[in-house]
Amino acid sequence: MTSKSQLYLHITDLFRRGEFAAGQSELQSAADSLSQAERLECLGNFHFYRHEQQAAVDQFSAIFKQFPEHYSARYHYIVATRLERSGEFAEAFDHYRTAIEVEPTFVDAYIELGALLYKQSDLVGSARCFEHAVEFDPRDLRIYANLRIIYRQLAEHDPATYGQRRDQLELDYPRLETELPPIPEGHQW
Repeated sequence: MTSKSQLYLHITDLFRRGEFAAGQSELQSAADSLSQAERLECLGNFHFYRHEQQAAVDQFSAIFKQFPEHYSARYHYIVATRLERSGEFAEAFDHYRTAIEVEPTFVDAYIELGALLYKQSDLVGSARCFEHAVEFDPRDLRIYANLRIIYRQLAEHDPATYGQRRDQLELDYPRLETELPPIPEGHQW
C-alpha cells in the first residue's frame, strides 16, 4: 500500500469538516499535484462525507477498475459497516483494520472498530481504538463519552491499571461538554 499525500489528506479533511466548497476548490486547483487515483479518491471522499454512500461506492469501484492496486480507506470502512450490520464481525474487523492501515489518521475507522470491539467485550482493544481516535480528533465529544463508558467498566475490574485514566476522564468531561460541539442525535451508544 502506498501512503497518501499531504495534499490528499488536507482535501479529505476539508470534506470531513463539511467544508465542501473549499475542498472542491482545493481539489480543482491542485489537480495536477495529485496522482490520478488520489484525485478520483478525493471525489469519492466528497460523496462519502456528504453521506452519499452509493455515489461514493460507485466512485471507489471505478478507481479499483482503473487502479486495482489502489486501496481506499473509506471504501473498506463502508464494506466493514455493511458486514457488521449483517453480523459478519470477523470480516468487518478485517476491513476496519485495512481502512486504518491505508489511512492511519482516519478517525471514523477507529471509532467503528472500537465500537465493534466493545460489542465483542474486548474493552482493552476498544479503549485503544478510541484513544487513537481522540488523538487524531480531540474535538469530538462522542469519543470522550465512549472512553468514559469503557474506562468505567475497565476500572471496575482493574482499578490499579485503569482507575487513573477513568478519574481523569470523569474530571475532564464536564469541561469538555462546555468547550466542544455537542454530540449529534443518534451518535452515542
